[in-house]
Amino acid sequence: MKLFVISCSYHAQISQLSAYLALKYLPGITELIFLWDDLLPNLENQPEPHKFTNKNVINFSSFQSVNLIQDGWIRQQIVKLQLHHITNDESFYVLDGDTLLRNTIDLRPNKVLGNFDVCYQPYFDFITNELKLKKLTDFSFISPLLLLERNVLS
Repeated sequence: MKLFVISCSYHAQISQLSAYLALKYLPGITELIFLWDDLLPNLENQPEPHKFTNKNVINFSSFQSVNLIQDGWIRQQIVKLQLHHITNDESFYVLDGDTLLRNTIDLRPNKVLGNFDVCYQPYFDFITNELKLKKLTDFSFISPLLLLERNVLS
């Protein structure tokens, strides 16, 4: 199964470790592809993606309309929703490049992988201010590891 790791210059260094641990703790990964947010400015002394990995790298700018989104986190979500356009796989994983896995994760279908308590306030501000929606739960549904399926995205 394919694994896409989202990265950018802000956490380029830790993304290498994230990818290494993902290959170690996610059984069945057959291909690793970095999704590089090239629309963010590069930080000084941070490597370009091709300099820190010999894996495949796809730039965010190759996705439709993402250059119109200013917030990097929202831009990531738009890229995730378009991944079915660049892979023929029926399902695939997406991992945030600043996530470090510490244990083997069971990848059986229909199994809950974990409960991540993540609160990214700009996400909730965007939903409230732009979409005029309210948060109705105490948890966020934000997950640093996603299983995405082609039939749901297309």
